[in-house]
Amino acid sequence: MSSLNIHEMREKQVVEYFYSARERYQIYLNKKDNKTNNIDKPLTNDKAFLKWRFCNVFREDDKTTKWIRDNVRTPLGDSWKLLPMMVMCRFTNRIATLELLKDAGCVTEWGPDVFYKTLKGVAPVISSAYIIKTPNGLNKIEGIIQIVDSVYADGREVAHRIVSGVTRLEDAWDSFKRFKFFGGFMAYEIVSDLRHTPILDKAPDINTWACPGPGACRGLSWLVGKNLDCVKYTNTVRAGHANLNAMRKLLALSNQGEYWPQGWPKWEMREVEHWLCEYAKYVKIHHLGLRMKQKYVKAID
Repeated sequence: MSSLNIHEMREKQVVEYFYSARERYQIYLNKKDNKTNNIDKPLTNDKAFLKWRFCNVFREDDKTTKWIRDNVRTPLGDSWKLLPMMVMCRFTNRIATLELLKDAGCVTEWGPDVFYKTLKGVAPVISSAYIIKTPNGLNKIEGIIQIVDSVYADGREVAHRIVSGVTRLEDAWDSFKRFKFFGGFMAYEIVSDLRHTPILDKAPDINTWACPGPGACRGLSWLVGKNLDCVKYTNTVRAGHANLNAMRKLLALSNQGEYWPQGWPKWEMREVEHWLCEYAKYVKIHHLGLRMKQKYVKAID
């Protein structure tokens, strides 16, 4: 299926998509309430959420993103150095590693020698949340150094091309894809961080564009069919555009109270794409009886 629209989506599945998002966000609120008021309110009765780990609805609420915001994004402001430093953060994507680098002075100022010396012998270095690709023949530390070096060398020029309030998220994403070892997924991770900085916080396509990754395509598949393979993922701009109409319709539905409480934070296209990925996990558990990688162990954020 090359193109989707809201009429092709199954109403029952759209309702479930938003139900699962509401339930996950309510878990986030319940946990905050428990901490603030020193109580032990049940987080949820949904068995999928009780047993397995799901990301937050809003990426900005995740622990690693909060750490990066407080220790890297905010201190650097609108500096072009945000570009290479965000690449370093997301290619490691592990708070314990980033804490070591912060102590060594290597989260707001790139230093390949400091990076290598600090992390040599450390295990694990990177998060297991997703698989990253580094140059052949190099270990992860050496590979990340080579990748960040390349972005650091051209970062000032790339940042100069990204004009606040004018440059689209999609164009910034395309710029990052031109670096070696950047597929659509990693480029989108970096752009999603920069969206919350002065570099891209006024991008004109925040509510009209997102990059649907493999997980999001599986979520879309369930909305339109009876399996997780109706919508094929391919790492091209054209393929991303093919499903944007459906995602925009989901964003429009998020503005209706029956789908998303109007007193809660509003969605952007990032939330639509992100929750499609998490919804695919929910479907695997709830409908297909499959297992996930990570169980929930009193650590749901």
